[in-house]
Formats: sequence, C-alpha cells, structure tokens
Amino acid sequence: MPDLHGHADAASSAIEGASAVLGAKLNYAGAGVTAAAGWMLSNEFFGLAGLAVALAGLLVQTYYRRRANQRLEREHRLRMQLLQRGQSVADAPSEADE
Repeated sequence: MPDLHGHADAASSAIEGASAVLGAKLNYAGAGVTAAAGWMLSNEFFGLAGLAVALAGLLVQTYYRRRANQRLEREHRLRMQLLQRGQSVADAPSEADE
C-alpha cells in the first residue's frame, strides 16, 4: 500500500501546485480588469473618448464636404459650358433629373 499512498501524495501535490498557479493567474487577471475598469471610469478615459469621437466626426464631415465640393464643381463646369454655348442656365439638367 505504500505505492498507493505515494501516488496519492504526488497527485495531491500536483493538484495543489496547479491550483496555486491558477490562483495566481486569476489574481493577476482580476487586478488587470480592476485597473482597466478604474481607468475607464476616470476623467482621462472620458477625455480620450471625447477626442476620438471628435476626430471621427471631423473625418466624416471632411469626407462629405469633399463630396459636396466635387458635386458643386461639376455643376459649375456644366453651367459654364452652357453659358459659353449661349444656352440658358435654366436649361441645365438638375441633379434631381439624373
């Protein structure tokens, strides 16, 4: 029976060692989550989040403003071509017609 006791002690030691390692990893993970959550609740997080939203808004506004400028430039060229041909600008097709 000493073999069975020896195996039981080895298995018990292995389980205790694995539990200690797992406990330490869970402790570090919990500390990391707590630190991240604490930072997210701080003023710095909200300042950086506001900055990110502002930059995203600027990018969207710039994109659509550029598209509007391109559309107005095309319309201007068309009107100038019509005027150079002696046609009335009122005859120009509008974007609603397209």
